[in-house]
Amino acid sequence: MIAKKPFAVSMESFERRRQNVVDYMSEQGWDTKIKLERLDDIYGPAILDNSIEALLVTLKTKMGGELVNKALMARGMPILQLIEVPLAMAHDGKEISSQRIREGKINREGLVYMDLFNTDYILPENLRNQLQKPFGLLLQSEQLLKKIAVDKPAAIISVGDVVTKLFVDFGLKADMFVVDLLVERKKRYGNLNELGLKDKNFVRVKNPAGDITKELVEKIQEGKNILVDGEEDLAVLPAILALPLGSVVVYGQPGEGLVWVDVTEEKKKEAYQLIQQFTVR
Repeated sequence: MIAKKPFAVSMESFERRRQNVVDYMSEQGWDTKIKLERLDDIYGPAILDNSIEALLVTLKTKMGGELVNKALMARGMPILQLIEVPLAMAHDGKEISSQRIREGKINREGLVYMDLFNTDYILPENLRNQLQKPFGLLLQSEQLLKKIAVDKPAAIISVGDVVTKLFVDFGLKADMFVVDLLVERKKRYGNLNELGLKDKNFVRVKNPAGDITKELVEKIQEGKNILVDGEEDLAVLPAILALPLGSVVVYGQPGEGLVWVDVTEEKKKEAYQLIQQFTVR
């Protein structure tokens, strides 16, 4: 039933989702008043259990409830009352849905991640040491091929010239490249051709060292390959917030290797809280 849903690759397992329901009901003191049923189609026990009197539906699932009633009528059974309940709204006035969460747009409380970027940010001195540490799993270059093949990320962003050159040399595809022609803040490449890339496939963005500009974030949201005039290091944080769950951001860690950042709800929360500590320009 869920295989064809958008971003199904990042959907929690049946067992995890079932346990979430059990935990919530237990917290509310309702665990003795419920019975959980696995659904393999839209009908479930509703067309088999004569004790069921009503279905709770939303505007989006009302049609499914109507199909249940049609099936009941075809069996000569009494139809069910359909009780429509409103959806909870996110901070942008749109619904909180599991699809929007999997798309990476909101968290479970309805926080809209990208609403954070209505201004430019400057990295404060007190965060520099923290952000110099790997923000994910440290890998060596030869491990990259295997990691991509095994994990099969929903999307990949490569941030940095060394990492991007590895992708090109290995023949690996990324959904987005972010480069600045610098390595450890020194000019390494004269142009994109030296990285094995083409100018026509890139947009140019100004982003000073230590900054996260609105322009940079907008292009990341648009999924553009980006050539940064300035430095691209901090693009990792808005990239994490822009990507769907199950995606990956890969960037270089000077002198140590590559950093593989799995885009999860927890990692989005961490990136969001870090940017909140930045200074507004």
